[in-house]
This record gives sequence, C-alpha cells and structure tokens, in this order.
Amino acid sequence: MTFRFVAALVALTSIAAASSAHAGQKALAIAVGDCREPDLANAATAFSDAISAQLETDALDPSQVLERLRPRVHASVEDVERQLVAADASFYDGRFEQALEGARAATEALVRMPPSDAVAAQLRVAGVLEGLALKSLNRKPEQLEAWRRVLRTSPAATLDRDLHSPAAISQFEQLKRELARAKKVPLNITSTPSGAAVFVDGVRVGVTPFKSPGFVPGTYRVVAVRDDKPSFVHEVTLASEAVDLPIDVGFESALRPQLPLCTSGGDSEALKLATRAGADQALVLRVDPSGWVSAVLFDVANGTRAREGGMKGADARKPRGFRDLASFVLTGQPAQLATATANAAGPAAATALEVRAPQSSSGFGVRRALPLVVAAAGVVAAGIGLGLFVAGGPQRAALSGALNEEGLVRDPSEAAAVSYLNQRVASNNALALGLGLGGAVVAVAGAALFFVMGPRDAPSPVALVTPAGTFVGVAGHF
Repeated sequence: MTFRFVAALVALTSIAAASSAHAGQKALAIAVGDCREPDLANAATAFSDAISAQLETDALDPSQVLERLRPRVHASVEDVERQLVAADASFYDGRFEQALEGARAATEALVRMPPSDAVAAQLRVAGVLEGLALKSLNRKPEQLEAWRRVLRTSPAATLDRDLHSPAAISQFEQLKRELARAKKVPLNITSTPSGAAVFVDGVRVGVTPFKSPGFVPGTYRVVAVRDDKPSFVHEVTLASEAVDLPIDVGFESALRPQLPLCTSGGDSEALKLATRAGADQALVLRVDPSGWVSAVLFDVANGTRAREGGMKGADARKPRGFRDLASFVLTGQPAQLATATANAAGPAAATALEVRAPQSSSGFGVRRALPLVVAAAGVVAAGIGLGLFVAGGPQRAALSGALNEEGLVRDPSEAAAVSYLNQRVASNNALALGLGLGGAVVAVAGAALFFVMGPRDAPSPVALVTPAGTFVGVAGHF
C-alpha cells in the first residue's frame, strides 16, 4: 500500500488555511481549445466530474450553467402555435385548468427560443390566455401578474372586443393605465459589437446602444441578437436606480449550447464565461497536440493564476488520472500522477511546484527497514521479559525459603507476608513470560516480512513550494 507523508517545516499552520480557503467558493471547469476535438471533450468531461466529486456543492453544475445562459430549444414556433390553439379551444370548452397548463407550457417553450418578432407575438398570446384562464378560476392575483408581464414590455397590447368579455377587457385596460402611471427605471444596454437588436422578455425594444425611457420595477430577461446570433440570457433586476448592461455578443453567441463547457478563445474568454456563470474560481483545461493535459486554477475576480499542473495523456486516462490533477490544482498538495507546470507568459507564474528526488527500485529503503524495526522491537520486548524474570529471582528465593517441602508456610505468624510475596512472584512470572513469548513472535514475524517484502518504489524526499510556504517530506512505498 502507498502512504504519503508530508512534514511541514515552514509555515505549518498556513497549509490548513490554504486548504480551507476553497470552502464556500464556487468553482467551474472550462475547456479551452478546439471544442470539436473528441480528446478535449472527453478530457473536459472527466476533469469536470473530478472537480465535482472533490468540491461537491462548491462546484457549479455545468449543465445548470448552460441551461441558464443558453437554454436548449425543445420546440419550434409552429409547434407552440398549435399548442396554443389547442389550449384556446380548451378554454372556450370550459376546461380552464387544461387551458392554463397549455398556456404555461407554451410560455416555457417560447422563452427558451432565440428571440424574434414571431416568438414575441406568441408570448403575448400565451400571456393573455394564461390570464383569462386564471380569471375563470377566480385566481385574480395570478391573473393580473400574467397580464402585467405582457403589458410591461408591450404597453400597447389590447384584448379583442369580439373575443373577450367586457369584464376582462375592463380589467386589462385598468391594469394598462396603472402601469402607465407607475415609476419607471431606466435600462441602458451596450454591446460588442454594437448594432445588436435588443429583446426584453422576448420583445424587440431597440438596437444597441440602447437607452430606454424605463421599465416598471421587476426582473427581466434580456438578450442581444446580431447577425441572427443571440447572446446569453441576462437576467436583470430593476429596482430604483438605472441599470447599465454591457453585452459581449461576439463572445456569448459563439458558446456551444452543449456540454462540456468549452471556448476556443483562450483564458480571457474562459474567465468571461466563469464570470457570467457566477464562479469564484475557474479551472481551465487544455489538451496539447502532443497529448499533454494541463489545468490552471484562476481567481476569477482578478484574473490571475493561482496554480497550474499537468500530466501525460496516458496518465490522464488511468482510473485516478483526472482525480489527481483536480486534487493538485485545487489544493497544491503533491499528487501521484500530476506534476506542476509553469507558464511565464500568463498573468502570473505557477505558484505551486512539486519536486521529487530520483527514485530507485532497488536499494535499502524504508520498505526494507520496516520489517527489521518490527523484528528489533520483538527482540527488545523479549529481552525486557527476560530481565524482569531475572530481577524477580530474589523474591522467588525468599518465597521458597518461607515454605516447607509440602508448600505450606513454615511460620504461621508470617502467613500474610508470605501470601503477598507469592502474589508478587506470580505477577512477575506472568509479565516476564508474556513479554518473552510475545517478543519472540514479533521478532519472528519481522524476520519473515524482511524476506517477503521486496524493494518496490523506495521512498524519496519531496519538496512542495506554495505561496503558503515550503514543505518537505517523504513520499513513496513504505
């Protein structure tokens, strides 16, 4: 069995602080390179799984990140239009719960689609129908909220007098007047490059640079589209102060809507993705054409490297390959397969380095010495037992003199003293015998282990240099 022992010689308490520094910080694994390469995709998936296994709840789920930024489309506009026709028929048949379910399912499908005028039109239909179904179910607060979502981005929307009751039209118009009088919060949007169409809650509201007169307070979904390529979905909460929202459409529209998370734009784009995902730490993975697999731990807030490590592709494919790489990059502690690397061209050089002395598969190492230590301990124990037996000789002689040939006390007046002496002699004999026999067994076992355990990987000195200090110890097979 392999045992790793690292003895801290400098700043011993710093290493514990370094280990606990990750607690509560959200980390995200991102691949960088040609995202179409199977080797990179497979390595990124395995590395992300290793990060999740080590950090558990502190690792962001890539699938949830992708779902939030670039939700996958499950239906077409035509599919949703047919769904709304069926829901509308249910409403007029008096099946209000079924109509409500259909309207909400349609809305959920529409908000996942890239925004367009056709999508916006169907969103209005779904919102109005949801409100009508809720009104018929006497759920007025939910009814008004559904219509409010329609009117806050489409204030000119109306209900057809030929299709809707006067009571419904009256409520709709009253809500429209209330929203028109409500306080508005400015939302200013810029994009790189500029000239992108701006959609708020699926409705086209302008082109970047966009300065709105304001929207009623609430949370909105903002997407910028340029050349038919949408940005991430940006959730913006408007409270009381104006909000400025910059959108990098060029970068965001290039992200693949599939796992693993991958970007072809280098570290800077990986950090942009980590920032949008809400990560505190980004773990960026690369696979070189030579097969070398490397990973860098970035502090997202300041964009600097915290640690960098790597391994051969063959080692990465071993069962514990990516676990070792994840462990080393996250903690800086020596790992069996991962080694430190340095990249002077980056924002900061690697700050953790593991250095091993050359190892020899032969020689007299700890693996060979350990059985001798066991045997020696057995010999010492047996020697102590023998010494105790010899030391108890005078007591045994005194006891023999106090008893007659039949084993009885010669002088009845000394019976108590003889009884005590007998207990002392019995205790000495038992202890000496136990140590002697036990020591002999241990000595024999140690001698047997010496011949059975051949030298394998002899332990070697290890030095670990980290920002917390320098640590040295012994690593290898014991």
